[in-house]
Amino acid sequence: MIRENLKMLLSNFNVYIKDKLLLIKHYKSYKLVPIKSFHDDIYLVSYPRSGSMWLTFIVANILLKINKVDRKVNWFNVHHIVPDIENGRDLSNLSNLYGFRVIKSHSLYNPFYKSVIYLVRNPEDVMVSYYKFLLKLNKSYNDGISNFIRSKEFGIKKWVDHVNGWLDSYNNPALGIVVLKYEDLTNDLPAQINKLCSYFGFSLPEKDVEYIASQCSFINMKKNEFRINTRWTAITIWV
Repeated sequence: MIRENLKMLLSNFNVYIKDKLLLIKHYKSYKLVPIKSFHDDIYLVSYPRSGSMWLTFIVANILLKINKVDRKVNWFNVHHIVPDIENGRDLSNLSNLYGFRVIKSHSLYNPFYKSVIYLVRNPEDVMVSYYKFLLKLNKSYNDGISNFIRSKEFGIKKWVDHVNGWLDSYNNPALGIVVLKYEDLTNDLPAQINKLCSYFGFSLPEKDVEYIASQCSFINMKKNEFRINTRWTAITIWV
């Protein structure tokens, strides 16, 4: 009995040490984990300007329909349904109505994320969108797009590192990951809604899928778009 207890204590100690070493090695990644995380947290991850806000609206609508909540998703409540970890790690005041949380993030490969929806977009479109976004957001940024693409902070290498980091983990049995393409969302949104529902372990009636596709169509998103107002201009942030 004493020997078995010692083995258990040693095993628990080894797990504790491994967890602490993982935390030290990936401290920056850990800063993009909620203060209180749960084993069934799902992370909605993408490189910036890949359509993550659009997908956030889609997922928020799915969660409301799954839970039969009669509520419309808008710019004022979307992050109460699908919180953005980069807005803060304390998610305790947000609704846990849906049984599990879907959390938006732009994190590089993060070993603390166990269930991931990864959105990827054509890199040419990402670079152009990101360049225009930063150009409007910060008028002091006036470098050409050629230098932007080559920059270490924003350019194509950063995109490659981000995408490869997640796609290289695609076959990791410890990681439940589904990959969505931005272009598939534009070509057949209902099919991608059903794919997401399947990942969540639910199914929705066709009329609900059609409703979500309509609410999150380019026309409706454009009609209800939210813009960051700066001193000089307004910047669309949903796509």
